[in-house]
Amino acid sequence: MATSSVYAEVRVRLRRTFNPSRLLFRAEAIFEGIAEASGFSGFQLGGAVHLDTMGLRVEPSCGVYCYNVREWRGWVRLSTPQTHDDWL
Repeated sequence: MATSSVYAEVRVRLRRTFNPSRLLFRAEAIFEGIAEASGFSGFQLGGAVHLDTMGLRVEPSCGVYCYNVREWRGWVRLSTPQTHDDWL
């Protein structure tokens, strides 16, 4: 049985909002050595983190799987970008 190594780098950005108990987040991951035949290379995910009386709650709002993408895309919206002010 052959063994393979999987390497992943994940970048996460948090941004404050006008509500002190809420943060927006954006994450991007690039994998090496996993599902290479299919071209799967990582994912992008965005959403909000809430801290309230119920504790910490993560609310994802959008995400995409990436195929044959081996470079960082940067902090753009996962939907159609409008301006730099719209970045997550």
